[in-house]
Amino acid sequence: MGFFEKCLVCNKTRLLIAVVVAVVVLIISLAIGFTVKKYQAEKNLPYATEKWELPTNYRARRPKGIDIYNDMLYLSPGGDEIGQARKCVSCSWTIYMLNKNEEIAVVVRKKVWSWTDNYDVEEQWKTNSTRYKIEYSWSGSGITKEVYVIKDSNGDEIARTDRFRLEFGKTIKIKDSKSGSTLGMIERPTFQLYPTWEITVNNKNVVPTYLYGAIATITTLREADDDN
Repeated sequence: MGFFEKCLVCNKTRLLIAVVVAVVVLIISLAIGFTVKKYQAEKNLPYATEKWELPTNYRARRPKGIDIYNDMLYLSPGGDEIGQARKCVSCSWTIYMLNKNEEIAVVVRKKVWSWTDNYDVEEQWKTNSTRYKIEYSWSGSGITKEVYVIKDSNGDEIARTDRFRLEFGKTIKIKDSKSGSTLGMIERPTFQLYPTWEITVNNKNVVPTYLYGAIATITTLREADDDN
């Protein structure tokens, strides 16, 4: 092997080592960042013992980065983070309230064997935290339905949303299935640096407070699923 061939091999080896080191440093930095963020949220927001009262306006956003963009979701009423979601390999989202006990708020699972986009949503709050123990499902089909329907455990429709792919500058109305009144609106502004949904809830006690959160979470997670 000549001198130039040896130099070429040496340069490739150094480049490979540099890439590996950079990837390791990036992974460690992200892990530290998530840990610090979670610790700060747990320290400042001791939710758990009372029913979670949703604010009238909060944001659901995903941070920058290709992999992180698909795997992490934050819920915040302005600046303070109140919850987070992680996506699993099995197409399941688990929504955690950020408190000392990491209480699970909502689990969203996508049915694997289904001709339509079908999600099972189950609230899993601790017994001493709330009286609610509601199971309901949300489904939509591009062929037969023009809306997404949300039902309770008895199979009765509670609310529905317009069929959508939430694009920039688009607004979605969430309507009560019986009265037709607007329960809330979800808007994705046109000008923003990262994906953000502005969710406004009309809190008129039409449905339980937790259901507002479930509606907003489902519609937001649907957009995340479309991006995969």
